[in-house]
Amino acid sequence: FATAVLIVGLLFGELGLDRFMMGSFVLGLVKFFTFGLGGILWLIDLFILPGKAREENMKQIQPYL
Repeated sequence: FATAVLIVGLLFGELGLDRFMMGSFVLGLVKFFTFGLGGILWLIDLFILPGKAREENMKQIQPYL
């Protein structure tokens, strides 16, 4: 899941698709309609999304540990 979010973030992050995948629909819509606030949110997400994706992966794995 983490790798998919990062790839989508790199390719389509300015359209907010990465945020939709992570469940942040409001921020996804903001990014979609403002084109990532001119690319600023896209750059910020390149640093934030790997950690958020790892957290989501750990939540999914936790019941099996």
